[in-house]
Amino acid sequence: MKKILNYLFIFLIVIAAVNSCSDLDENYSHYLRDIKYSSRVRELSGEIGIEKVRLSWINPEDHVAKRIRIEYGNDMFIETESLISSITIEDLTSAVGYSFSVFTLDAFGNKSIGSTLFLTPVTQTYINSYVARLTTIQPKFSIQDNSVIIKWENLTENAFLWYTGKINYTYSVHGETYTGSSDTGNNNEETVIIPDIHSPVNITFDYVMYYQPIIGNNLLIDTIPKSESAEIVIDYSSGDIFEKIEGSKISRYFGIPYDNTTEFSSYYLFAHLFDGSSSDNSSWVSSSPDVDPLKGGNKENDSQYPLSFTVDISDEKELSHIDIWGWENFSQAPKRFEVWGTLSIESDKPQSYWETINPGDWQDDWYKLADCEVVGNPIPPGYKFEINPNREKIRFVRILVHEVFKPVNHVRVGMSELMFYEQLPPRLIVK
Repeated sequence: MKKILNYLFIFLIVIAAVNSCSDLDENYSHYLRDIKYSSRVRELSGEIGIEKVRLSWINPEDHVAKRIRIEYGNDMFIETESLISSITIEDLTSAVGYSFSVFTLDAFGNKSIGSTLFLTPVTQTYINSYVARLTTIQPKFSIQDNSVIIKWENLTENAFLWYTGKINYTYSVHGETYTGSSDTGNNNEETVIIPDIHSPVNITFDYVMYYQPIIGNNLLIDTIPKSESAEIVIDYSSGDIFEKIEGSKISRYFGIPYDNTTEFSSYYLFAHLFDGSSSDNSSWVSSSPDVDPLKGGNKENDSQYPLSFTVDISDEKELSHIDIWGWENFSQAPKRFEVWGTLSIESDKPQSYWETINPGDWQDDWYKLADCEVVGNPIPPGYKFEINPNREKIRFVRILVHEVFKPVNHVRVGMSELMFYEQLPPRLIVK
């Protein structure tokens, strides 16, 4: 009986074992049929920064991968909640580098085969020392239209700092502080304009430009500020800020109707007005009336003021003054007159366009530089007026004389010298 019980017990154990193996085989078959591990990421790449890296990759398209796991350093890892394709990892203070392995995870947390990359980020201590040694491309300073122009060019030629196109700046003028910024993204050039500079002044210009450092042909992902400063001196102290235009460059312009058509004689030549001498032959400029430009300046021929004449100063200038010297106690010297200017003359205009007795259409196109009148008796050798307050660029000057000293029975004007002055650009010093 005891043997029968033993045989029965052994039989039950065998039956249980067979059933267990059958279940294991079925589970294994199910695993082979239904479970598929996620594929690995492709094209893993990395960029370094200051104690950080940025990793990028391409995820598989098998729809099995659900999350990402990154392993690096001494048992450090990051697991994401979704299937990302890039990540920035910070607080990497080791100067010897890190091995980064990127895995995909399926819904059950199973890892794929890893993709590995070794990177060495830059430490903060190193970048501080590195940037302190670098020089930047310095700006050029100029003055234009009463503004200081500060311009950086060819910034991409800096092999160690890549300009991001962002600048912040402050400057102080006459005790007032102004701030500004620019974020154009232009990597190669930058311009800052300080407007309304009209007098001698010192300007403190502080600026911060933002760069990405370049180390070992690697463009760091971080942007760093670099602060610099300049002292700008606008200096007129070297002398008069106005300069006489050389007389040899000035000539009479003949192309405008109603301007004077006669000189008093071959002895009193118009060109004498610009020769720089008051002791030689003076010049009389005679007028012809608008009603009959071919007749002389006698009042019997209905000639009348204003008398007009035009000169060409040969090049565009920012005219600042007109200076007139008289002759024979200022007989027929201009007493009340207008000064007009333009950069160019349109020669195809009709004759009526240039009228002077009645305001002509030309006055709508020219700049009125000044209304001048001598009060009291002039003092030899002559008198100077400031003109062109807006500092327009001028090449041609037309003068309309309405009244003269000691008039005679002729509409004419007499002078010994006619001079023009231009404003010189201020001397600019950058420290």
